[in-house]
Amino acid sequence: MLVSEPMGNPVVHFEIGCRDKAATEQFYSRLFDWKLESMGPATMIDTGAGGIGGHITSLGHEPHHYTHFYVQVDDSQATLDKVQELGGKTLVPPCEIPTGTFAWFADPEGNTVALWKTEVAATASLRSPCRIARRTSLRSPAQTPCIGSGA
Repeated sequence: MLVSEPMGNPVVHFEIGCRDKAATEQFYSRLFDWKLESMGPATMIDTGAGGIGGHITSLGHEPHHYTHFYVQVDDSQATLDKVQELGGKTLVPPCEIPTGTFAWFADPEGNTVALWKTEVAATASLRSPCRIARRTSLRSPAQTPCIGSGA
């Protein structure tokens, strides 16, 4: 019997921030032939062909232009503590939404990375926050008041 080695934390989602959501949606759907689905203030992205899902959002405040990838973790706060130990800093502390918990941090070079902890019993096909939201009619990270609220 083969015993598999523990795997690292997978990238499960991505987010594209913008000022003009309609223009951004049109650009990426035409460029990559991504399938888009409006869901409140966010637009879910189906990249197809086994790729990870994502979303486009316009927060209405800074930051306006960004791209983040979300890494699945078991404990957002413990991961942020490790970020601090390694020289990074917390940008958005753990923020609970109906589908899970997310947080943002900056690495020592200033790159922003997002963390995601699923609250719903997840399978490999449900790890993305927006796939869970779409299947459960719950909100995505883009639809939360935590970002920019000082929380």
